[in-house]
Amino acid sequence: MDDRRITPSRWYYVLATLVFVAGWLIFARLLDKNMSGTQAGLQRLVAPGETELNLSEPGNYTIFYESQSVIGGRVYATSESTPGIVCVVVSKVSNSKVPILPPKMDSAYKYRGRSGKSIFEFIVNQPGIYKMSAEYRSGQQGPKVVLAIG
Repeated sequence: MDDRRITPSRWYYVLATLVFVAGWLIFARLLDKNMSGTQAGLQRLVAPGETELNLSEPGNYTIFYESQSVIGGRVYATSESTPGIVCVVVSKVSNSKVPILPPKMDSAYKYRGRSGKSIFEFIVNQPGIYKMSAEYRSGQQGPKVVLAIG
């Protein structure tokens, strides 16, 4: 009886390593591309202030407070603690206020110089243009901060 062991060539180990590394590189690229698309889909507002939101689909929308952000080449770096901001969203078609609620789920992100966490959410039943304003609670003053909506 022959007791020789049959082992694969070293080239199989090299090939397996290359396939493994290629798989991780593809995964990382797809993840980066997906995160870029998510960030690009957010509409931003410098608060206190107001903006028009073009909400193309009915559903849940989240308002994020970005403690680190960049808008128009200007860098915003504010406290990580949530400021006392009050948000109002109004439909331009019906002129009715959309209820603003605490988020059902806490979510946060850090990506390419932006850092945000969920502070509010709202639900729209009809796609369209909505006016959003954000101000500090009455009598309060504070720095300009960035809110991202998506």
